Amino acid sequence: MDEFTQKLVLLGVTAVLSGFLIPFIMKQIEGNRHREQKYLEAELARQGKLIDAQAELLAEFATCVWEYEFRVVAVTYYRGVTDKELYLSALTKYDETVIETLVRIRTAISKALYLTSPETYQKMRNLYFEKLLSLDRKLRALIESEHESPISQDDWHELNRYAVRELADYTDQVLESLALDLKLKQGNTSERNRQSNKQIQPTQKTRG
Repeated sequence: MDEFTQKLVLLGVTAVLSGFLIPFIMKQIEGNRHREQKYLEAELARQGKLIDAQAELLAEFATCVWEYEFRVVAVTYYRGVTDKELYLSALTKYDETVIETLVRIRTAISKALYLTSPETYQKMRNLYFEKLLSLDRKLRALIESEHESPISQDDWHELNRYAVRELADYTDQVLESLALDLKLKQGNTSERNRQSNKQIQPTQKTRG
């Protein structure tokens, strides 16, 4: 076979292969592009659900914690007013809601286990176990003491002051850490996290 004939044969083979290969290659490229598009869509949907879950966690945790703390504040505040019905009403509302509210707080913390960092999760646990449960025990102690004999109004005032100031400030710090961790608060995240880590440390058990 002479050179000219070889070129013709090669050209023919190339044309035939091109007729099959080019559509095949284009189909493969299109298929890959379609799979990548589906993957990106699924990833965006997953990220959207994750962001929604994180925003819901922050809102639910903040709502439950403040609801609980303000119930305690109401009891300690109204204990010092003249109208005792206000105190009894606040105490009744606290007794009726405390268990449910604490359960909601603990449930939110469990969700934080897979929605936040280990550090933020631990801060939320510290708030619950070291602060909120301790607050309930202190309130119960005052109530039970009154059943035995009248106690000083100063004790009620001190617990009210603690809840309104110290505990509220601590709660704000935990909520800020949670918001920063979830990227739901603007600002210098690294600097704010360093400040929060310095301010929020496991506390020693309170006497009494």
